[in-house]
Amino acid sequence: MFRLPDSRLPTPDSRFPIPYSRFPTPINPSQTSLTQLIKETNSRV
Repeated sequence: MFRLPDSRLPTPDSRFPIPYSRFPTPINPSQTSLTQLIKETNSRV
């Protein structure tokens, strides 16, 4: 479907459980998950 320009991320689809592009409405619950996921990724690297 619609994909965001991923210049920093290798593959957003495989990294995030649910593609954020599918949500037409503001993602509040996912935002927290996303932030936590980014923190986790940063910790690993």
